Amino acid sequence: MKTVLFAFCFLFTGLAFAQEIKYEDNKFFVNDTLVYKHQIKNVLSANSEALSLYNKAKTRQSIGGILLASGIGLCVADAVMGLTTDNRSYPKVLTVAGVVVAGISIPILSGNKKRVQESVDLYNASLPKKEKTLGYNFDVKLITNQNGVGFNLTF
Repeated sequence: MKTVLFAFCFLFTGLAFAQEIKYEDNKFFVNDTLVYKHQIKNVLSANSEALSLYNKAKTRQSIGGILLASGIGLCVADAVMGLTTDNRSYPKVLTVAGVVVAGISIPILSGNKKRVQESVDLYNASLPKKEKTLGYNFDVKLITNQNGVGFNLTF
């Protein structure tokens, strides 16, 4: 009897900590609760492969953002220099370099949302599935209210 009770408690505890992640509209929801982007790494740390894929996507997003901002900055700097000096024509080397750097950032930035979704799907696939079948359809909850403490067992 003790081993059956121990096994039941062990399995129930494992299912209680399983958290499914949903990624919708660039927001993360863990068990239908909004989780901020800086906290999602703590949730994904249970699956190292999903965490590394998420970190890779975020690194690519940072590098692509820096390159895009640099390219736009070079274009704006050349435009300002072209407007402030009289004897210089506008599209010079800085504009060409800015367009090239901004163009390089596009393939780096593309697909990051897909990579984040893949990391979330990989994490969710590693969770134990709650499969409800006939005969084993039960739920146990600990209830506390003004009347006291108790267990709710639903079949």
